[in-house]
Amino acid sequence: MPANTKRTILSVIARIYDPCGFLAPTSLWCKTFMKIIWTKGLDWDEPVPSETLCLWNQFTTELPLFENILIDRLLVSENCTSIELCGFCDGSEKGFAAVIYIRSTTDSKVRLFMAKNRVSPLKTLSIPRLELNGAHLLSKLLAYAKSILAEDFEIAETHAFTDSTVALGWIQTPAYRLKTYEGNRVAEIQENVSPESWRHVPSEENAADCASRGLLPSELMNAEMWWSGPKWLSGPKSEWPISRKDPTKREDEFIKGAMKPESATSLHLNEQPATWDFFQRFSWWPSLKRVMAYILRFVNNIRARKIDSSLSILHGPFSLEEIAAAQNKICTLVQKEAFAEDLKNLRKGKECSDQIQRLCPFLDTQGLMRVGGRLQRASIDYKARHPILMPKNHPVTICIINHYHETHLHAGPSLLMSILNQEFWILSARSIIRSCLLKCIPCFKLKAKPVNQLMGNLPVNRVTANRAFSCTGMDFGGPIQTRTSTLRNSKVVKTYICVFVCFSTKAVHIETTSDLTANSFIAALARFICRRGKPSDLWSDCGSNFLGASNEFFFFALFQ
Repeated sequence: MPANTKRTILSVIARIYDPCGFLAPTSLWCKTFMKIIWTKGLDWDEPVPSETLCLWNQFTTELPLFENILIDRLLVSENCTSIELCGFCDGSEKGFAAVIYIRSTTDSKVRLFMAKNRVSPLKTLSIPRLELNGAHLLSKLLAYAKSILAEDFEIAETHAFTDSTVALGWIQTPAYRLKTYEGNRVAEIQENVSPESWRHVPSEENAADCASRGLLPSELMNAEMWWSGPKWLSGPKSEWPISRKDPTKREDEFIKGAMKPESATSLHLNEQPATWDFFQRFSWWPSLKRVMAYILRFVNNIRARKIDSSLSILHGPFSLEEIAAAQNKICTLVQKEAFAEDLKNLRKGKECSDQIQRLCPFLDTQGLMRVGGRLQRASIDYKARHPILMPKNHPVTICIINHYHETHLHAGPSLLMSILNQEFWILSARSIIRSCLLKCIPCFKLKAKPVNQLMGNLPVNRVTANRAFSCTGMDFGGPIQTRTSTLRNSKVVKTYICVFVCFSTKAVHIETTSDLTANSFIAALARFICRRGKPSDLWSDCGSNFLGASNEFFFFALFQ
């Protein structure tokens, strides 16, 4: 069988049809051989070197031995209704593989069911990662086997075996704790096969070992472990090898090396009232102030009855002082949420953050953070001189903006910002104000743009190629003031312009006239015709000079 080039070798390998993977050890040998040829950089029709060709000749000589392989088509006995799936996986420098055996629960008979392998990539991977790839391949193979066998048999148990303690340690670890490469594969493995189903098996008793290293046909014929699995697999489960749980020191380093570095998390508890959900329940500023006033009145009345009898019990409609106290309390709670560290620094006499420090903040007698500045001697209200500092993205800030926007007849951004600055100083106010105004439905409706109507098709004269001014449109413009001569005291008179526009080329011809009479237009038209030639069509509006000229042309045509 001639096989001297990469093309002919691949053609022979492609003829091996093995959908169930019974010849997986030999197929891996073929894939590894093609990988060797590929790494040599040979062209498709370039002869293969002699040292490589010797291995291929040995393979082709042993290839007819596959005719002697007999595989029992009966997987389990006829009266068997329950089975167990036993899978083995392994990885080596040449590739990784997975194989599944079916074990009957009635007579413990073991049959080879299917196998799969992959050649290792050109990029070098560590052996633990190759072993993990083998386990990943086995998990997908077991999931596929369950889907096709579940219709005919009851799958009692699923067993997955690997000889890699490192891969087993990764599988037993939550996927989110591993790095990207290991975590993605472990997550899919745990989804397909339960981590409790995985067991450790010694390397010499791993049935997938030969499928991950490759065997020639003669070697595959004598591989008893491949065809029937380990001997203990057909015996009682009490004789199965005990899974080794404690990894060695080197294996433990591999397991921990694939884990994400643990970041130390410190929890700082700030004394903040749980008011976030409370503020989110309100979208209207006056409603929020009234509810807070009710809360403060309730607290005051409880204190007056239980603690301090000097306090007066409040009742009836709210006073202006109660509404103002409720507003200050709301702003205090908001500042404790948004500026907790800055408030702490101000009380200690330290500087605040850069965004707030440039505003020269200070605490008033009620504990509110206000904006400082240079307006202390200005004859304006105290609220306008030192407005209350408010955060940008906060439900209370949005309530305030919406309230003042609607109260002042849907004021624009600049006007609304100047109104708010009389009492509040909002960080990055312009952006949050524009954001709130964009969500205002009345403003959106009033700013709606009318739909532009599509223009109709152009007439034939506008899209037909003709001589210049063959089809001409006319109109008058003016008046303009002109002098009758170049003398200093020359008389200034009105002059009109008659414009002729070509429909085809958009060329323009201009004539001046002394007035808007029909005779002046006829004279301008005569000058135009002498200069540009006689047009075939003339278009104009219904001006009186155009109509008069048309009538004269009509009578002239009658007596011609």
